[in-house]
Amino acid sequence: MTEERGRDARAEASPADAPSRVQLWPEHFDVSVELGEDDPGRRAGDGGSPGDGDHSEPYLYVTPWSDVDGDRFWNEIHFRGASLPYSQLAAAADPRAAALEFLRQARKRLHT
Repeated sequence: MTEERGRDARAEASPADAPSRVQLWPEHFDVSVELGEDDPGRRAGDGGSPGDGDHSEPYLYVTPWSDVDGDRFWNEIHFRGASLPYSQLAAAADPRAAALEFLRQARKRLHT
């Protein structure tokens, strides 16, 4: 997630989502923002990673703070959440729109 996408995600958040600032995590070199209400289990970290030991390419991710049900959207096997690899973003007609749609879908699923 670029800082621009993080700002876009924050801009779409409601005040109840209590968006955090966009954060660069130096130990992973991930960029993320936290969004959503904590009490009903709707808070999650939305971010981007340059890749890691479990992912050979950069990817976007959403990591809910609480357990998620069996919804196939939550496809990640290395952590609780969902990921979208760079190759899928690069293949999209509009990668920016695809990235934002991924983040919106995660937020929608956490709010249902």
